[in-house]
Amino acid sequence: MEMIANKYKCIGKLGQGCYGSIYKYINIRTNEEVAVKVECKDETKLLKNETIIYQYLNSFSQKEGIPKVYWYGSDKVNYYMVMELLGKGLNDVDIEYERIMDVGRQILNRVEFLHSKKLIHRDIKPDNFLFGKERNKDLLYMIDFGFCKKYIVDGFHIKNKKREKVIGTPNFVSINVMEGNEPSRRDDLESIVYIMYYLWKKKICVEDKERILNGEDIPLFISLFFEYCRGLSFEEEPDYIYLYSLLSKK
Repeated sequence: MEMIANKYKCIGKLGQGCYGSIYKYINIRTNEEVAVKVECKDETKLLKNETIIYQYLNSFSQKEGIPKVYWYGSDKVNYYMVMELLGKGLNDVDIEYERIMDVGRQILNRVEFLHSKKLIHRDIKPDNFLFGKERNKDLLYMIDFGFCKKYIVDGFHIKNKKREKVIGTPNFVSINVMEGNEPSRRDDLESIVYIMYYLWKKKICVEDKERILNGEDIPLFISLFFEYCRGLSFEEEPDYIYLYSLLSKK
C-alpha cells in the first residue's frame, strides 16, 4: 500500500470511516498531493459504485463542489480510489451564525445538482462536506457517495417501502427514514436542516429533532426549511427556489 498505480506514494493517514480509510498520497511524478480512499476486498463493495458516481457527476460542466477522481484500481487485498485532496470539513471549522445561511445554500446547491441527475445521496451530514484548498478555500464540496442511488429507474420514481435498517447517520437522517421509510429527495433536504441546526448549536442528537419539530427557539430560516421538507410527499419534486429564498439574507 506504500505505492499504488506506480506513481502514488503514501505519506500519511487522513481519517477512518465506517466503510474504509482515507490516506494522503503524493504523485511522485508531479508532486501533487491527493486523497486515497481504501476499501478492503473482504468488506463492503461500495467503492466501485462511488467511483462510478464521481466520474458521472464530473462529466457535467456545472459540477461545482464535486471532487475530481483520478484513478480507481485494486491489488490482492484492497480497492483504491484516488481523488482530489480537499481541506477541512464542516466538523473541523467553527462556522459563525452569520455564515450558516451561506453554508446552507452551498449544501442545497450540491444536493439540487445531485437530484437533477436522478440521484439521491442518503447520507447528508457534516462529515460529508469539506472545503477546498487555496483558491477554493471557501467552496464547499460534497463527498462520500457510497450510499448514493438512483431515485428514477426506467423512467419511474422508486416506490416507498419499509426498511428494517436505517440508511444514513441517525443524528442527521430524516424523521421518515428513522421511522423505516425508503429515502427520497425530501429526506436529503431534511438532513440539511439538521446540519444547519448542528452548526448553530454546535451539537445535535436525535432528541433535538423534537425541538425543531416544535419550533422551540429555532431561527426562522431553519424552522421554515424544516416545515417545508416535512410537508413533502415521497415522490414530490422539491421547490428548490423557495428553499434558496429561505436562505437568502434580506
